[in-house]
Amino acid sequence: MSHQALIFSRYLDKQQEFLDFVLDQYIKAIHYAKVAEVMMQLRFWLQVAPLQANHITY
Repeated sequence: MSHQALIFSRYLDKQQEFLDFVLDQYIKAIHYAKVAEVMMQLRFWLQVAPLQANHITY
């Protein structure tokens, strides 16, 4: 392998490592955003449900 090809392959390996890292962080961010959204909805319904329960007639 030529010197230039060796340097280029190292660069590509590091670039792929970086892209893998970025993709992993992106996936984690989406996951945590969805978890946070669900938690906000749950908190909302836990606050609203008791108020709505007062208006239910049996």
